[in-house]
Amino acid sequence: MEETSLARQLRKLAAPQTSILKDSKIRASFLFDPREAAAVDNDTAFAIGVTGLEELVLLNEEFAEFERSLFSESSKFVERSVKTKAENAELDESIEEFLLLLSPYFLLRPAHKALEWLVYRFHVQQYNVDALLRCILPYHETRHFVRAVQLLDLSDKTSRWHWLEGLQKPGIPLSKTALVNQCTKDPGLLKFICNLLVSMVKAHEGSAVPLRPAVGFYTAAVLGTLETADKVTGKTVGLLLPFLLGGLASEMADHRAATYMIIAQLARRAVLRREFADELLVRVCKTLKAESLTCGLLCLLVVMSHQNIEVLPEPSIQALMKHKHRLVASLEELAGQHSVVPLLKALLVQRMALVLEAAEDGSGRRKMATLKELIQLALSLDGLAEFVIGCFFKTYVNAHVDGETGEVRKEAAFNEDALLDVLKILRQRSPEQVDTCLERFLSSERDGTRQVVQALMKTSVFGSEHTLVGATGEALFLALNNPSRRQRAMATEELVAMIRQRKDLDRKFVVDSLRNRLGDTEPEVVQATLKLGKELCTFVGHDRVLDVLERILFDTAEQSKKWRALRAQALQFACNDLQEFLDEAQILRVVLPHLAPGEDGEVPLAAVVLSSELAQRFPLFKPLVANSKVKQALDRGDAAEFIDLALSQLGEAIQRVDDPIRLIKSLEDSCFSTSPAPQLRCICGHVINALLAASSGDDSDRFHAALHFYRRLLAEKGDAADTESVSAAIREGKVPLKTVSAGLKLILTKLPPVELLGESPAWSLKYEGSSAERLGLLSDLFETVADQSTRKGGRRTVFRGLLRYFLNTHLPSLRHQMNFLSGLWNRHLTASTALGSPDERAQSLALAVAVQLVQGSADEKQEKHDWMISEKSLVFLSMLLSLLSPTFEIRRLAVSLIEKALEVSPKTRSGFYSLASNIVDQSAEVATDSEQLVLLVAKWQRGLKKPNSLLALLNHSEVPTSLKLGILQLVAQVGTKESLESAVRAVSEVLDEDDRDVAPPLSAAKSDLVQACLSKYAEADQVGRLADIEG
Repeated sequence: MEETSLARQLRKLAAPQTSILKDSKIRASFLFDPREAAAVDNDTAFAIGVTGLEELVLLNEEFAEFERSLFSESSKFVERSVKTKAENAELDESIEEFLLLLSPYFLLRPAHKALEWLVYRFHVQQYNVDALLRCILPYHETRHFVRAVQLLDLSDKTSRWHWLEGLQKPGIPLSKTALVNQCTKDPGLLKFICNLLVSMVKAHEGSAVPLRPAVGFYTAAVLGTLETADKVTGKTVGLLLPFLLGGLASEMADHRAATYMIIAQLARRAVLRREFADELLVRVCKTLKAESLTCGLLCLLVVMSHQNIEVLPEPSIQALMKHKHRLVASLEELAGQHSVVPLLKALLVQRMALVLEAAEDGSGRRKMATLKELIQLALSLDGLAEFVIGCFFKTYVNAHVDGETGEVRKEAAFNEDALLDVLKILRQRSPEQVDTCLERFLSSERDGTRQVVQALMKTSVFGSEHTLVGATGEALFLALNNPSRRQRAMATEELVAMIRQRKDLDRKFVVDSLRNRLGDTEPEVVQATLKLGKELCTFVGHDRVLDVLERILFDTAEQSKKWRALRAQALQFACNDLQEFLDEAQILRVVLPHLAPGEDGEVPLAAVVLSSELAQRFPLFKPLVANSKVKQALDRGDAAEFIDLALSQLGEAIQRVDDPIRLIKSLEDSCFSTSPAPQLRCICGHVINALLAASSGDDSDRFHAALHFYRRLLAEKGDAADTESVSAAIREGKVPLKTVSAGLKLILTKLPPVELLGESPAWSLKYEGSSAERLGLLSDLFETVADQSTRKGGRRTVFRGLLRYFLNTHLPSLRHQMNFLSGLWNRHLTASTALGSPDERAQSLALAVAVQLVQGSADEKQEKHDWMISEKSLVFLSMLLSLLSPTFEIRRLAVSLIEKALEVSPKTRSGFYSLASNIVDQSAEVATDSEQLVLLVAKWQRGLKKPNSLLALLNHSEVPTSLKLGILQLVAQVGTKESLESAVRAVSEVLDEDDRDVAPPLSAAKSDLVQACLSKYAEADQVGRLADIEG
């Protein structure tokens, strides 16, 4: 609050001037403790002050003028209490000037020294409180500010600064929040801060750097006050207005920027009268400087956005145009982080009318250049294209049509060059939005509006797509999207005719139009589009055309009567116009289903295929074209007869193709595309079987490709039907189970057996070349057949019979069977071998089948199989290693297999027989936890009276590295000398003892084996043993 005159008089009476003359042991000081200050004499204080002044002069020469006044020798004897009022006033003026000059340097040590002299001699803390606070208030968050405040007497509650008293005792700085809150409560303080900056600007005129602390303080205080206030009243606006106008006119860039920020905050927090807001915008625009143009424009944007101003006052536009060379660039810079839409719209509306109606002279061309830049910027921003185009057409229509009568004006002043330039830009950048706007104006209720827009469409800017067509005189681009199907079909035919006549058409318009009409919901329109022929593919792409044709031919939603008439034309297009663009899989996907018609009514579609260019060119279809029986079946229209003949001919044709493997893959790709025709897979199955029937045992690639097809088919639920009728299966869209099983049986029959399986397990064979391929194929076949034999329904019976055929053909004895299956159930250890990747399902199937086979041998009371659990038996080793699987079900099946193996093996005293017996005795524990097996092996080792067979197999040449790692896991708890010797021999074999100094790169499996062997020597007590072994 402001002090009243009476309050000032009472305060003076309470503290008489003569009190300064009294000697005291305590003296006010900025630099020293009060009691220390009492010991400082006049000369010392003066010397300190003069030293500070001299240092300040080095920073700013303007301080030099105070050497003759406040810091002169005569000042040492000044006593303010005995000076007259006029003398004190003159002294106050000098002190205020000095403190204003000192303020930017307040935080520096020289300023503290100079201030000490003012406190000591001139008692500024009593006589010049306002001037002192004006100097230090910008630094209210520093300890130096608090130190200065502590010198003041703020006990008088009527004083403007009484609210600072709470800072004195604790000595804490003044926070920004506390300052802003006080400004909110006391408008006088806010005005003091505003005046502070005015005074500082006058004191430091022409020098921007010293003013930055004051400008920052002023900005933060005013912005904070506006933000904190519950409501910004007209009184606050009136208080700030003079200072804002002064700030806008300031030559200092920082001051103007601060003013822009405050005006923006004011617009955000207060509802301004429209007249006041308009005047403020005019002042902002008129005071814009080139160096602060971007900041000023941002201020304008904020005011317009928050005050809902859409139209700028004319003086504002004129002032902005003085900066036209940088205006658009500044707006573009702002557009990266802010919305420039309000200002851009206002400029476009005014400039559009001004330029289009301007004379075609130099001035008009300059205005046009600015308008072009504004339009380009607007079109680059999201959502503004429609506004710009609408603004153009409104301006054009308003200039040519009388607003009251709606009639076309006879004479309209318009810059035609500018009109065409703007229209070209709009057509190039946003053709779709231009067409949308045209459509809106052409549908206007006013005849005059429609007439002038139609006249505009006849200019050179618009292309053939704006040609007026039909009896209604509708533009082509509108007719193509007319709600009436007849209008769309007529417009499409017109477009097709223009394309064939090679008229100058916008390619994007043609592509979009053809694409949209090709996907039309009415067959009449699609039919008109297809009349373009193969040229259609060059515009919309053959993939797009193929998608549409497949929808017409196969999509059940398109099989209504209105689409059926179009199916023949669509198929004819695919087989003649589209066929040169398609690959083999796409041809098969489209054509093959029509060679197996599901009903007699579909036989004519087969005739379309066989009479096409495609049938003459594609090798697979040539025999059907030349076959007279096929032609007779087509003439009779008998679907069942035609299917039998077609499948037979296709089967013969596929045997003569140059690359059957590629054809099988193409058939597969066509069958498992996104939405294949339902009968396609049935046809492909028969064709592939025909190819298999003509194969030899060396055609393993064919077998692999065919098996891959059947596995994919079986993997999809419901794709293999129990029916044996081909015609019925085709109608159901499935493959007869008989066809699938016949194909798999053909592979099994043609594939030569792997003879070596009678001697050794699959995993121990050193196979290569064709033997490796056959063994891999056998493994895949077993997985497929065994897996399907566990399914429910008729499929189980079919595939169990196929499994028996598999075993009888390729694995005639139990030994063959165990040797083969052992290669599958140890896949958790042999993932990197040629047998394939780990597959728990395959492991489980192999073990389950093995259990059944051994059980069958026991039931038939065949002779005992002494090879199964003999010493160094590789089959029994594989049984043991399967117990290391991390899967419980596999371990359970492995225990069952060992139990059955004991039943069919003669009882012996071999180590393996006793180990198998121990496993069966503890079957539950071993199946539950594989670690129990390791403990059981260690216990078994302690009871052995002969060499450990497992350790012998660790050095067996036929045991691969991956299985040796498994053996090391089994004997992990065995620490005998024999185990260490075996480990050393295993390492020697890997490292090649003859060239041990050379360290060739090891495979991952061999590296793991060496590491596992060496880990047996990790314990200290094994080192001696190693030395003994190395000898």
